[in-house]
Amino acid sequence: MNIVQKPEPLSLSMNLRPFVLESTAQVSFRLKKAGETLLSQRYDPDTDGRIEIDVRDVVHGRLSFDLRPEVTEPYRQDAQCGVFTAVIDTTYVSFTVVRGGVERLSGTCADFLATHFLTWQPQTKFITSRQPELLTYYAPVDCYVHISGVDQEGNELSDEIVDAIDAGEMVTLPTDYATACELLGEDVSEYTVWVEDSSGTRLTYRQRYVLQSSHSPYETYFLFENSLGGVDCLKAYGHASLQATHTHNIAVMEYRQQEYRVDTERRWQKHTGYIGRAEALWLLDFVPSLGKYIWENGNILPIVVSDSSLEGDIDAGPVDFTFSYGYAEETLRPLLGLSRNGLPNAPGLELDYPDTPDDVYIENPDEDLPPTTTPGEGSESGGDEENSGDGGDDEGGSGLPPGEDESNNPLG
Repeated sequence: MNIVQKPEPLSLSMNLRPFVLESTAQVSFRLKKAGETLLSQRYDPDTDGRIEIDVRDVVHGRLSFDLRPEVTEPYRQDAQCGVFTAVIDTTYVSFTVVRGGVERLSGTCADFLATHFLTWQPQTKFITSRQPELLTYYAPVDCYVHISGVDQEGNELSDEIVDAIDAGEMVTLPTDYATACELLGEDVSEYTVWVEDSSGTRLTYRQRYVLQSSHSPYETYFLFENSLGGVDCLKAYGHASLQATHTHNIAVMEYRQQEYRVDTERRWQKHTGYIGRAEALWLLDFVPSLGKYIWENGNILPIVVSDSSLEGDIDAGPVDFTFSYGYAEETLRPLLGLSRNGLPNAPGLELDYPDTPDDVYIENPDEDLPPTTTPGEGSESGGDEENSGDGGDDEGGSGLPPGEDESNNPLG
């Protein structure tokens, strides 16, 4: 048996090379991690005496990201990377794998991991002061994470060491605004994070964060596991619309209809607002992610996205990214959990009531109405002559009470 190809000593799980063997007889193959056997098979060679064994899906499925939103200090990702051992007959092959992958990777995985944070987000990222941010890095060698910043007056601040990482460790760094200000000891307008080896040589590019004000009081933050195995934060400030459907299940009991269950499905359609080319390309990583979350009042809730669309020419100008999402955990009886923190959720509204003219309201609403006449009274014909004098005296026949002048009759 001869091993023609095997995984690199350090690999990304989705770029893991398959084993290629040459043999004239059946081969025993076992894959192990930390003493646990993940795969045990026997393989027969093809007509050319070759055997190909692809363990990429098995390895990728055994690695996972540990998301800790409440942590404010760097923490290790022990489940995101690991050492695997293949036992081929009596030959042992060990290799280290980091969860993630790169399309058409040029060069080795080790070189890529040494020079890149595990994110495709824009190298300059505009954030708000309350936006959650995480940055993950795998250290092929002993190294240090550095941070520098610029204060509110534009003065550059001294570099600070965020964390020391040993070779083979994978670390997630909180890089939100509040953490950066605490590390630098100042309120900053922007800050930058990078990695250096023990000799002071910079290994990674500089990841820059720039503070900006919120675009909307309804800004929403979404976290998602990217294709490199890290976790990114998407800030969406466009409008949202609720799409709720309800199925009312009705039963008839003793001649009376009654709802015994209402099946509710709530979906929100969210717009990111207009974004540039770099953000649009980065958000192509959001769509296929199987780990999506919404950040609400300091809590991270898993969501599922039912549909999404990117409208516009990303090379010509800003585009709008739209997606519909719902909570991953649906209860049989939908409940609400609205904020009641003593502050209004919506911006204050000022109502401008118009001034009311003084002559709108009058004491006697009938004062300006035209006079009215009673049918049969005061008419020019006065009816027929026989009856025209009924109720009057012989002389006038006016029908007025004695002593009244006809000129004073308001109905005359």
